[in-house]
Amino acid sequence: MMFGLIILAFVVYYLFNSSNDRVGRSCSMHDQSQVKTSIDILNERYAKGEIDQDDFLERKQALSGQKQTISIKKDNL
Repeated sequence: MMFGLIILAFVVYYLFNSSNDRVGRSCSMHDQSQVKTSIDILNERYAKGEIDQDDFLERKQALSGQKQTISIKKDNL
């Protein structure tokens, strides 16, 4: 009888610890896939209309560290 309780305790302990390990690993993997870069955030803000095109281009240039020349043609109506 005592041997059965010891075995049961080990089984419960093993199941409890192994399920916690799996949950921890899946959460950390999920967090890594949701990491956004500064360029991603900048693109989202521009797409939402939070910043205008001039701000977007200036900030993108500052983040990338490269000088970018972009010409925009406007038609006069």
